[in-house]
Amino acid sequence: MKSASELIRELSFCEDVPKKYIAYYPTVLIDPVLLPLHQKQTVPITWAEKENARRTLKLECESGIPGGTFGRMSICYWQTQFTKLEKTTGIEEVIEEELKKSQRQAFFDVVGREQSGSSQLTSFYSSFRSALDMKISNEERFTAAKMYTKGTTKPFSISDVKKSMPVDSRALQLLFQRRSPLGIDLYLFLNMKAYSMNKEGNNESNFIPWAIFEAVFHSQRSKCKNLYEFKAKVIKALRHVIYCLPTCSIKVKEKGIAFRSGKTAVQPLQLAS
Repeated sequence: MKSASELIRELSFCEDVPKKYIAYYPTVLIDPVLLPLHQKQTVPITWAEKENARRTLKLECESGIPGGTFGRMSICYWQTQFTKLEKTTGIEEVIEEELKKSQRQAFFDVVGREQSGSSQLTSFYSSFRSALDMKISNEERFTAAKMYTKGTTKPFSISDVKKSMPVDSRALQLLFQRRSPLGIDLYLFLNMKAYSMNKEGNNESNFIPWAIFEAVFHSQRSKCKNLYEFKAKVIKALRHVIYCLPTCSIKVKEKGIAFRSGKTAVQPLQLAS
């Protein structure tokens, strides 16, 4: 794995992501984010749910929902493998081959570096396995003008996900080195925003109120005493995210964030005076 300074230098001047760095992440897990922020929990979180006006998202995993940077990187790794097999057969064979690897080899393939100790390896592999075992329920309230109820929702796994978002794997490596799971969540959310805006041909700056960030990053907000503390954590994480989205711009304001999309996305963070 490249050092943080090497990744920052490379990402800052990269408008087009080289093919070898393109990975994929399931869009269903980007908004809202229910993954735990920390890899180690005193009591594993086995169930989480968030409901808003549009849908209800629910995650379940008996061994504990994958958390922290390892959980997010593992989900991205699995999703990338499965996306490459889209419209083909062989997912079960890929899973079998991946699980035959030694824990050290799996760590290297996912994180991009050698593990630094047995406890880190154990923490990683727990997330790696639970990412595969996690069940997702995504109740869309309106689909094709039809109302759906909770009774029609069936859980699915990462291997069943059809819709994913292309991401830069170097961004996740940098944010792993910065120990910033919130940074990974912010990167994924803003990358998705940039992708949607580009698709719509929208080059104007969009304003994202703090209320939106509170709803999207529910797990982080619930751990903060107030909005001031939450905003401080988001702004701190954004200082690392800016290198991951070099062709976009972001400006922090009192009531939210002004965001303009770019090819892969965030120029130096501007703090409103």
